[in-house]
Amino acid sequence: MQILDEGPLYAVGDIHGHLAHYDRLEAAILADAHARGEDRVRIVTLGDYVDRGPDSAGVLDRLSAPPPPGVERHSLKGNHEVMFEQFLQAPDLNAPWLDMGGRETLASYGLYTDQMQTVPRHAAQMVQSVVPQEHMDFMAGLPLAFSTRTHFLCHAGVDPMRPLDEQDEHTLLWIRNSFLNHEVPPDCVLDRVIVHGHTPCKQPELLEWRINVDTGVYSGGPLTAVRLDGIDLPCVIQTD
Repeated sequence: MQILDEGPLYAVGDIHGHLAHYDRLEAAILADAHARGEDRVRIVTLGDYVDRGPDSAGVLDRLSAPPPPGVERHSLKGNHEVMFEQFLQAPDLNAPWLDMGGRETLASYGLYTDQMQTVPRHAAQMVQSVVPQEHMDFMAGLPLAFSTRTHFLCHAGVDPMRPLDEQDEHTLLWIRNSFLNHEVPPDCVLDRVIVHGHTPCKQPELLEWRINVDTGVYSGGPLTAVRLDGIDLPCVIQTD
């Protein structure tokens, strides 16, 4: 878990290959920050940059490149980055990842599975020839969580019955029901608001103990960010 400095930040939900949406949302975030007189804009992306959308390669290009002046980007790992990394390490034309948006990701690099099936023994070389090392290094270096004094940011969620410094990788990347359906007791071990994506919802969920900003851009929903500033109420920013 990495600690972020205190101050306003913007948490962005699952992008899933929708670069145009992200660019519009980042412009809206910059406009919001400048209207508030902020000279430092911090953006935290919550993972799932690839799969399902049309331009996963473009999203990784954008997030792995230096941000505009005055902007800090902090990116977390999502479960779809893990599946992509596993495929890159051992390309398997029967991998379940291909049916979870992986084909769209490969297509964004100009590579199609029917090409690979004609010469399956060369699948690894074909993938490695089109995916830049910079993209692989970016995904490999992504942390699992960020924390501030008031918020804990991760991709999927946490085990509500374990302290935040004892969460495991699988939970942070994959958890759903036991986290989403949990009713927090008065003696809950969580001491920060959990900010996450991973599970699409029609509108951002702004609950007392967790905030979900995945609004399903891959299925036609908006891309959502939420401005977090200490104990102030969160502010939602969206693209259409």
